[in-house]
Amino acid sequence: MFHSLKTKIAATYSAIIVLSFFAMFLLVYRASLSILRNEIEYAATQAIHEYAAYVGDTMDQIYNLAGVILNSQTIKVWYAQTRAGRLPHNRQMLLNRTVSQEITLIANSYPVVDAIAVLGKDGLYIDENNHIVLHSGYEHTAWFKAFRTHAAYWIPVYDNQGRRYQQGDVISFLVPIGTFEPTHAQSVLKIDIRVGTFQDLLTQPQFRMLAVEDVFLLNHQGVSMLSNRYPGDAGLRRSLEEAVHSEAQNGVMYVSTHRGRYMVMYDKLPTSGWTVAALISEARIFSSLDELRQRIVQMTLLLLGLTVVVSFLLSYRMTNALSRLVRAMRLVKRGGFEPAEHLLAQTPLPRDEIGVATEAFLEMVQELKEHIRREVESHALRQRAEYKALLMQINPHFLFNTLEMMSSLALQGRTEDILTVIEAMGKMLRFSLRSDSDLVDIHEELSYIDHYLAILQLRYKERLQIHKEISADLGHVRVIKFLLQPLVENAVKFTLPYRPVCQLRIRVQAEDGLRVEVSDNGIGMPPELVQQLADGTYLDELWSTGEQRIGLRNVLGRCRMHYGERFHCHVASSPQHGTSITLVLPVVRDASG
Repeated sequence: MFHSLKTKIAATYSAIIVLSFFAMFLLVYRASLSILRNEIEYAATQAIHEYAAYVGDTMDQIYNLAGVILNSQTIKVWYAQTRAGRLPHNRQMLLNRTVSQEITLIANSYPVVDAIAVLGKDGLYIDENNHIVLHSGYEHTAWFKAFRTHAAYWIPVYDNQGRRYQQGDVISFLVPIGTFEPTHAQSVLKIDIRVGTFQDLLTQPQFRMLAVEDVFLLNHQGVSMLSNRYPGDAGLRRSLEEAVHSEAQNGVMYVSTHRGRYMVMYDKLPTSGWTVAALISEARIFSSLDELRQRIVQMTLLLLGLTVVVSFLLSYRMTNALSRLVRAMRLVKRGGFEPAEHLLAQTPLPRDEIGVATEAFLEMVQELKEHIRREVESHALRQRAEYKALLMQINPHFLFNTLEMMSSLALQGRTEDILTVIEAMGKMLRFSLRSDSDLVDIHEELSYIDHYLAILQLRYKERLQIHKEISADLGHVRVIKFLLQPLVENAVKFTLPYRPVCQLRIRVQAEDGLRVEVSDNGIGMPPELVQQLADGTYLDELWSTGEQRIGLRNVLGRCRMHYGERFHCHVASSPQHGTSITLVLPVVRDASG
């Protein structure tokens, strides 16, 4: 269609009318986009700088608060007495209460603080309002281990579930008392700051107008202090890392992601060296321009559509016959021979070169249809013959093994067992000689395998342990003939010569179709054979494999030929660890089921 004469004429008219209009729109749109981007970048830079200053002021308050507490006479006396040790219990409790009252008074003067605590030896935890806990176990918390091991004075966001009055996400500032080394500290000052303290400013109008998608407060290692989440896009994460390690005080980076283009703006805190980074989606900022662009595009498409309609009307007469021939060729390509013939027969053939080509094409279609019909019939006959050949491999193999078993019983003088075997074998032969259909009822197949198992049980007695799980809701499901017997025969054949007891398990369930499973505790299969069965290469080797797993290959070959892609096989086996074979068949029911 896109290379037809009608399409070329329509494209010519459309290019003349539409391209000039679209070029003018593109120039105006790009100029507007550049101006707006510069204005947004300037406003966002100011807003991020203001937020960075706010965070820096908050951290300065925390540093000042820590200095006030550490220089407090009460804290100094408490630390000196506690370090000396051997204080009476009541004296120690009085000192602890004095510290709690002191930090309560100080905390009331700093609204940015969520909680203040003094941590002592042996899990001593002194909080505000006379809250004192002995053996609190804070030494085992992740934040304290990070402080003690890595000298992490600032602990990133975590859920402060141990707080009595307010619970929620906080960040903490820890500083040792009486020393500069966290690893040597016996007492620690802990100041909790509510995460919302740093996020309240982000709800102001200047941030909402800029459509800031996310703001990150990153320490020197690039760890987010206020949130555990990071951008899902790898490019955005790399831009945050570059901002953290950048020597510039502030800057702007543009990153393209699968969700659109982003502005990554950052500003560093002068005191701590931390980085404030904001992600701004250009798609959200330029949404108004995008709406205008969409309207212009809609108008352009409408104009293009009108032009195409006019062009097609003008070119219809001279290209109609050729277009009909091309459509007929496409139908033939997809196998639609009759629709193609019907399409070309709707109107008389023109008396020109196109008419001659159309007539020759119709003759070619007739010959191709006949050739395909003969090929399909030949393939069906060949596939039927192959299936019958596979089916005939079962009976001679089974009869040979059964007669050998009867001979063994006769040598042992087990006359009654021989009669039982003959009766079971007779019923099995009656079932085998039925040639009215390749499919049988699942219950007939199960009855057949019961007779076969009865013969095996007489021969091997307690060496053969059989476990059957047959679903009660199978109904009248039809399966291919001799589905189970070759699998059971293989399981016994490759187990009893190598194991004192053969544990045979047969499971038939109606789960996602019909699921048939046969497992044993035999010698298993080598990995290369399991791989061949999984890849389906057994069909090519089925006629020359001898007796090695011939029963299994036969069943798989017949199932593949009969069910096609609807059949699935799962083989779980390893040398010396047994084999489990699961066949998944589509449900085929007879008229009564």
